[in-house]
Amino acid sequence: MQLKKYIVSMFLFLLFAIASLSAQENILQGRVVDASSGAAVEFANLGILNTFVGDATDNEGFFRLSVPDEALNNIVRISAVGYISKEIKITELLKLQDIEIKLYPAVYNIDEVDVEAPSRVLYGMLKMVTQNISENYYNGNYRAQLVYKENTIQGSRILDVDYADLAGYGVRTRKNAFERRLFKLVGGTRNFEYFPFEGGMHQIGDLLEFDIVRNPGNILDNAFVDGFDVYEKDQYTNEGKKIIVIGFKNDNPASEFSGDPRVTNIEGEIHVILENMSVLKVRTTYFTHGWFRHGRSFLTDETVSNALIPVNQYNVSAEYDGTIDGKKVISRIGMEMQQTETKNSSFELLFNEFNPGQESENISGRQYYDNVSVNSENFHTR
Repeated sequence: MQLKKYIVSMFLFLLFAIASLSAQENILQGRVVDASSGAAVEFANLGILNTFVGDATDNEGFFRLSVPDEALNNIVRISAVGYISKEIKITELLKLQDIEIKLYPAVYNIDEVDVEAPSRVLYGMLKMVTQNISENYYNGNYRAQLVYKENTIQGSRILDVDYADLAGYGVRTRKNAFERRLFKLVGGTRNFEYFPFEGGMHQIGDLLEFDIVRNPGNILDNAFVDGFDVYEKDQYTNEGKKIIVIGFKNDNPASEFSGDPRVTNIEGEIHVILENMSVLKVRTTYFTHGWFRHGRSFLTDETVSNALIPVNQYNVSAEYDGTIDGKKVISRIGMEMQQTETKNSSFELLFNEFNPGQESENISGRQYYDNVSVNSENFHTR
């Protein structure tokens, strides 16, 4: 009889132990921190959507959440006063050994706080976007196929371009952005003949400079951002994500702010995704005394004034819809020049067919002149 009781007791003990081990397999534990400062977010709420299961962080930001088997495919929602809520798939969290969830401070509308507070918040947000570039954007080398489109007074052309970025967004210096981004023309068409030789120059190199996430020295540079006036323009939702539009301007920019010594004013707007503080798109207008045909960054004097194209302003847009392994990359850069009231020129770079981890292979530098396109009888639009 005693032996029977002992066997039953051992059986129940084993069942309890197995159940305990099974429960431990679905434990989420980690820390919730402020994305800008790294400080603990205390008493943040964590709840599994469509269940009654939840937890709260302690005064050091730590949490421990037990996930039932039937909720493994659910989503955890993390919220705290003064922060933007975040939702994460449980399956993604279970892959991590050390879970650190970053929450971003909430942004308040201008009419909800005093006049000076919004600009301080917006400067902080822009600096946070800059700080998170290496986290949100692809850091490795990659290849892409580009399509360059141009419509000017002399005619139109479309060029196919083989492009390589040998560093990605992990290294952000002017030297790296120039030396590590290479391109070679591989085909194309145009409906005009150029003469002299300089008429064959395209604007691919200049357009690449407008990728403000890849290049420093702009509104997304902590050394320059305080030189701009910033203000909130709008808020909206795009594909379920909240976007804030931050306007910026500089009424007397040095060439370091614009990359062009002839620019007199800069104004624009940057669309920031609040979920991860990344850039969706940027629109910038440069008011200028003229465009130097050999590149916007070249200094000129009276002896080469005939090389200036009469341009009053140029409007630039950059979009970041491309992805590589879940990380963002540039997808489009466009520019429109306003030469006179009736004459405009437009230029566009479209990025396609991203291939990560590929070296430059046959691309050894930058090809600045169009020597592959053919004449008008073969011209077509795309």
